[in-house]
Amino acid sequence: MRIRYLHRKAGLALHVLLTLLPLAAGGIYALLYSVGLAGSLAPGFTLRYWDSLISRGTLWQTFAYSAYIMMVSVLLSYASALALVISGRGRLMQQSRSRIFYLPLAMPALVLAFFAFRFFSGGGWLASLAFRAGWIESPQEFPELVNDPYGVGIIFVHFLLAFAFFSIYLDRVYANERIGEQVQSARVLGAGYGQSLRRVVLPMILRKTWPAVSLYALFVFGSYEVPLLLGRSSPEMLSVRIVRMLSRFNLEDRPEGFAIVFAYMMLSVLAVILLRKSKGGLR
Repeated sequence: MRIRYLHRKAGLALHVLLTLLPLAAGGIYALLYSVGLAGSLAPGFTLRYWDSLISRGTLWQTFAYSAYIMMVSVLLSYASALALVISGRGRLMQQSRSRIFYLPLAMPALVLAFFAFRFFSGGGWLASLAFRAGWIESPQEFPELVNDPYGVGIIFVHFLLAFAFFSIYLDRVYANERIGEQVQSARVLGAGYGQSLRRVVLPMILRKTWPAVSLYALFVFGSYEVPLLLGRSSPEMLSVRIVRMLSRFNLEDRPEGFAIVFAYMMLSVLAVILLRKSKGGLR
């Protein structure tokens, strides 16, 4: 027992050393840089970089656009996967055609983003097909589905990735929790299909899966490759804006970039803490 206790403590110490300390150090450095206390051109303590971000609305615009992309893509993919799994009654992955769900997950996000760009852009395959079919007079008339202000291309790629992941994950949850048996019991006791769906299926699946869904939403919120290729310079998603501001030749932009980094880190930490403290959260 003593050896097992020491192993557990050593594992915890190693985890703190390799993960938490670097993150904490990065967060502290970002905070110091954003208030003028770090960096080659540090002027001393000042809040003018934060004031500039907030007064121009840059910070809110970036977070709001990233939250919009996250909510639309995750909600659409989760609802679609949930409907598919419920209709399949937890046997979706037992079918021979289930291998198709693994295909998007086997591809890097950047590859899917490039595919979406070649397929949906004004000079892409879909525009060429519409032109040859006579639906449009020139490829330039094809609607903007990539590099558009509404992030349609970004949402499409994240929808593909999340739909495949959620379909596999929800199907396993449905089977492992024996939800089908719970539904049968409810039907025997007189519950209708809609009643068993509302009272049994949805509560069990949502309670079991929402922590993982929340973490996946955080991943989409901070994604980089897909919005880099399919997004616009304005509005920008969070990670793209951070990298652009930190890589500019004008060093005056770097403190504002670090301010966004620190705000994003605090938002992520707060989200994880709320997940752990909430009922049925991460364990």
